[in-house]
Formats: sequence, structure tokens, C-alpha cells
Amino acid sequence: MYRRTTGRCGNSWRLCPSDLQPFYDFPVIPLLFIFAATFTPAIGVDYQPAPPAVERTELDSAELLRRLRDAYRAGPVADRVEMSVAALGGPAAKAQGIRSVVTARLNPTAKEPSMKLELSDLLVFAQGQQLIGINRLEQRTAAVVPLSSLTIDALAEHLPPIPLPQVALAFGKDDTEFFRRIGPVKWGTPVRVAAGAAIVYTISGTHAAGTIDLKIDGVTFRLMQVTAMFAREAGKTQLTLDITAVDPGDPDGWKIDITGRDKVQTFSQLRQRMGEIKNGDKLPNLTANSAGFEAWSIVDVFSEDRKKTAPGARPADAMVLILFRATEDRVKSEAVLKDAQAGQQAAAKVLSLLRRQRVDDPAAPSVLCESIAVFELQKFERERPNALVKTWAESHPDLPAKSLRWSLSANTTIDRVSPSANAVVVVILPDLTLGGIVSLDGRSADADAIATDTINIIHAAVKKP
Repeated sequence: MYRRTTGRCGNSWRLCPSDLQPFYDFPVIPLLFIFAATFTPAIGVDYQPAPPAVERTELDSAELLRRLRDAYRAGPVADRVEMSVAALGGPAAKAQGIRSVVTARLNPTAKEPSMKLELSDLLVFAQGQQLIGINRLEQRTAAVVPLSSLTIDALAEHLPPIPLPQVALAFGKDDTEFFRRIGPVKWGTPVRVAAGAAIVYTISGTHAAGTIDLKIDGVTFRLMQVTAMFAREAGKTQLTLDITAVDPGDPDGWKIDITGRDKVQTFSQLRQRMGEIKNGDKLPNLTANSAGFEAWSIVDVFSEDRKKTAPGARPADAMVLILFRATEDRVKSEAVLKDAQAGQQAAAKVLSLLRRQRVDDPAAPSVLCESIAVFELQKFERERPNALVKTWAESHPDLPAKSLRWSLSANTTIDRVSPSANAVVVVILPDLTLGGIVSLDGRSADADAIATDTINIIHAAVKKP
């Protein structure tokens, strides 16, 4: 996932998933990698039944870091990185699950060094004096940017802080660049753990905001895990990057085909213009947060719905999802909210009508109703979701989508289906097929017509035997 932000380089893409937005006001993210991927258990070593032998190593910290650097400069390498974030030490401390993957392919020793980053929808390729990027969800444009050299400093002129330590290890000038985003690190003595044929080195360090721990493969000297702890007022935040070495493939195949695309000069111009998901297409899983900053997704909602055990309960055939933008402009935001609430009223009419239809026809569709407010990342404040959720609930407490979810990702929610709309009703089937879209813009007094449009889409999309 990536966001458009403003900074010293003007408009640029900030590489981060929406699920990490609750942590933006902590010092952690900008200090470290500014990217997250799937939340999975830490990568382990296939230990033998015998307890591992733990010993101090003959390597000091400088030598271990040198070997780590050399491992990423030895030729084409590729790492798949997964990341988990956990707030510790407070009553609301929870781990945040992220469902995305980032892959870094690095070839620093070639005659023309090259790099490819696969960052969700964004693909970045650098070689020689050119940096190329495309949005996989938008087929018309490609960013083609002059690059003075493939170094951290040159990349920083066009991209936000590089989110992966592997990039700094491969292309950094010296050891001080490896973790420069968190400042100087005072490293302790490495420890060597041997279990059968497996060897793992661990090393711990301290920095101004907390601690950092590395787990390094003792054979390849590549990263296996990075864990960083950062202190904050309400407690501590822990970031864990689990890393798996993958086949880098042929570096000649890393190049991005931009044939037929219009060339733009900045990555911020790669924004998708048209909804890339059309009726009948499959949507990626839509994720959001609750008012309490808990992770939520459409896949999880459908999954829970299928666990119903009450007599006569049946799984839903579709979801009616209300998506609307919560802008900072007060007048515009109030108008959009009224349109979205008309969608709520229409959804209530749809549910009532379908219940009546099922009296005569048990095969008549059953639907769920959910709603997501999409905030602007650049102007987001933590208290805004709670305020909007309260307004939403108080306005129509008896309507179906009582729990308003929220997201900071227009790219992965409303823009995917209707980038020019401020509010829409989206009909989604359990396999995430898009059934259809009903515009809500300017229709605050049109609930009956919205309901009719929505029920027509549901009947057309849900094909009963």
C-alpha cells in the first residue's frame, strides 16, 4: 500500500499499509522502515530435539555487520519481508495484523547495479541512471525519473525513506547507513546458536529511542529477523520484521515493461484515475479499523457469518457496503455524511424487503450491511474516527450498519471501485466478486430510489439455483 504525502521532495509516495495508521503518531514508523507486510509468527530455525548450543562467538559486532553487508553485496539476492507491530504496556495494547508482502530484489555487484521493489500495488525498478515505477492497478502511466546513481542518497531524492534495511546494506556507502533511520546504535557482543546444521547469530543493540535485535543466518549471513522496540508515552511499540530469502530470478527479468504507458515525472502522478475493479471482477480483501483501532476486513466478516449455528440461520449471499469520504472540509463532509446516511436508510429498506421476500421464497437473498468512512491521510487526527462513529450511531441508531469502520486508504477502498465518487453503495459477493455500485452523491433525500437500485443489483448478482 502506498500513500501520497508531501515533504521536502514535494509530492511523493509514502510506503505503508493502512493497518499501520494507528501508529503514525508514535515515533516508531518514521524512525525505522515505514512499511509493513503480513503479520505472521517469527521465522524459526528447524531445531533438532537436542537443545541448541549457545556460545559467545569469535566475531565481534563490527565483523558480524561487515559480513551482513557483504552478504547483500555478493550478487543478486531477494528477500521476502513480513512485519508485525504491537503496542505494549497499555490497556489497549494489541498486535496489528497486516495482510501484504514486500519483496526486495537487489543486484549491487553487476556492471549496471539494479534493484526491484514489489510494494503491494507499487513496483519500483532502478538501474543505471533511471528509476521507473508503476501502479499495478493503473495501466496508463509510468513514472520515469532520472537517477544520478543507485545509492541511498540518490534514491532519497525521489522516494520516501527506503523501508527495507536490505537496500541500505546493498547500496549504502558504509556501516553507519544500515540503520541510520533510528540513529547511532551501540551493539553488544554477538551470540552464536548452533542446532544441528543450522547456525544463527543474534546481536542486540541500543539506540536513542529503544533497542534493536538482529537474527542472522550463520551460513548465508543474511537477515532472518529484525526486532525493534521503541519507547513512547503510553508504553512501548515493538516492530518485528520476519525475513525469508527467496530466489531472485534473472536480474534481466526484473525490468518493468512500460510499453504503451504515458511517462510521468513523479511517483505521485501514478494515482489511479478510474476504478480498476469492474462489475464481475474480484476485489482484493478490503480492510479497515474499528473505532478502537482494531483490524477489520470483509473476508473476516464473511468468514464469521458462515459460522452461524442458530436454528434456521443461513449465510449471507452478499454484502451491502457503504463507502464514503470523511474530508476535512466541514461543509463538504456534512453533505457527504448525509448522502452516506441515505445509503444507510436504503440498506435498511433492502434488508426489510428481502426478509419479506423470503417469507414466500426461502431462496431470496440474505445480505449483510457494513460501512467504512475513508479519511484523508495527510490531515488525519486520532480523535476523528471516534467523533464520526458517535455521530453515525446517534443519527440513525436502528439502521443496519451500526458500527462504522474507518480507513486511511482511499486507494484500497473507494478509489478501487469509484475514484471520482464521494459516497457509494457497493454490493459484494462472499467470493469478493463486485456485484455493482450505486452512487450516493447528492442523493441525501433519495433513499427509496437508492434502495431500488441496490435491490436490483443484488438480485442480478446473486444467482440462485
